[in-house]
Amino acid sequence: MPPASSTAVSPRRDAARLPAPAERAGVAVLVVGLVALLAYAWQLGRDIGFFSDDWDIIAFHHDGHLLVPFNGHLSLLPIAVFRALFLTAGLGSYTPYRVVGFVSYVVFVVTLFVYGRARVGSLLAALAALAMAWFSAGDINVMFPFLMNFSLPLAAGAGIWIVRDRDVPWRDWIGGALLAIALASSGIGLTVTGAVFVELALRRERPTRWVPYLVPFALWLLWYSQYRTAVAPIGSIRSVIEYGAHELHETFAAFAGGTIVGGWVLLVAYAVVMVVAATRWHTFDARATGALAGGVSFIVLTSITRIGIVPAIPPETGRYLWVNGFFFVAALLHVLRGRRLPWSAYVIALVIVVVGAGVLVSNLRKYHDQVVAYGRSTRTYEVAVEAMPDRVDRTRIMPLSFIVVRAGDYVDAIRHLGSAIPHVTLDDLGVEADRHNADSWMVQDEAVAAGARPVSAPGPGPCTALDPHDGEAAAGTVVVVSAGGEPVGIELRRLARTFDGNAVVTVPAGATVALPLPADHGRFPWHVRADGATSVVRCP
Repeated sequence: MPPASSTAVSPRRDAARLPAPAERAGVAVLVVGLVALLAYAWQLGRDIGFFSDDWDIIAFHHDGHLLVPFNGHLSLLPIAVFRALFLTAGLGSYTPYRVVGFVSYVVFVVTLFVYGRARVGSLLAALAALAMAWFSAGDINVMFPFLMNFSLPLAAGAGIWIVRDRDVPWRDWIGGALLAIALASSGIGLTVTGAVFVELALRRERPTRWVPYLVPFALWLLWYSQYRTAVAPIGSIRSVIEYGAHELHETFAAFAGGTIVGGWVLLVAYAVVMVVAATRWHTFDARATGALAGGVSFIVLTSITRIGIVPAIPPETGRYLWVNGFFFVAALLHVLRGRRLPWSAYVIALVIVVVGAGVLVSNLRKYHDQVVAYGRSTRTYEVAVEAMPDRVDRTRIMPLSFIVVRAGDYVDAIRHLGSAIPHVTLDDLGVEADRHNADSWMVQDEAVAAGARPVSAPGPGPCTALDPHDGEAAAGTVVVVSAGGEPVGIELRRLARTFDGNAVVTVPAGATVALPLPADHGRFPWHVRADGATSVVRCP
């Protein structure tokens, strides 16, 4: 590597240019590739809704708390964006959130393209940007809006490099503002900070050039001193190394469509290019070192902090590989500046994009199916809790996220923001096991069995006979069951399609029992089964 220099890179001057038609084609390739991805992802995800970490934001940040860590990270910017959507769009539609997520993704891809175009021209820069846009393991980055906390800090990192391409001191203040965005988005901002600081140090920049970047980092340290959270126990050195090595290989394997052999081939080829850039081309400089430092530091951080997490987070987790891929692509684009590349290089880049796209489409479908099934399951419990907001056990853990969300937090959120299921039907709910569990929540928390009382006959007023095998009774009515010579069990279901065989109340032989069904906010009626009863009626 050549000696460090205080002179900024001028990639526009060094970039290898193709003929004008090829340069214009690069922009067209980017637009077509990006529009195709967004159109497919938009159509595919039209029936998905709030998922996983969304509920943490809804439950714990719906009324502010912007500085409170999200999963250990300062996520001020994405939480602020989501809270603005909460207050303007509510929870009734996921569409506004998806729009914001796609916009963030586009910003990332376009910023990477602009960074690369100044170095290798439009066509190769477009293919590099599309390799990240159509990254085979990037399904969650595309589809999950809150992962703007990945897209935005990386876009900010590329933006910092773009403004530093011109050696103009005042532009560092723009870079400092972009670093503030990165740090306010998630912990990925720390890897961006590390990449910038490595470059500043290797270029031996004077202190005044550091100040714009030290200010946001100092503010982050101040936040961390007040809000830091405990991390999972660090594993052994060997386990950390094994995790990191696996993550490194899986990153390159993802560029090869997830194939093990392809991952090794690309990793070795990448290493060879970096060695040649350092020893022959002399393009491996402070910028390239900083970009690689960003990728390596992210691998180290995930290796240290993700070992021991329950449930386990494997090293091939797609969103982590996507971050690594960005830093490695950025370094590669930088060291290729000024090189006259053979057409085979463009063919290889195109193959990587096409292979990644093919695998990504499959992974997007799997993600869609997973989120749809998840949504049906969670809606089942949401219906139950929203039916009894004043009676629900507020300590109940709702199966919404890996981070605990209790029924009380959910109730507080929907009282503030409105329901997330305003038009739900019984057909929109989950599997029978979920429905039975949700029914049991309502039976227990509304103390249905405690209201049962013996009576001599149905009460005054018009009563309606019910089918003892499956009769319908609305909440707020009373079911009166008379038993003959044998005891009769009264079973209830509300969201389930079938009875589970567990009696809520048992009517003694020869007795009559009135079972009030408490009035609540539920939109669906109860169903009653009392096999063997001599009479089953519904009364006001």
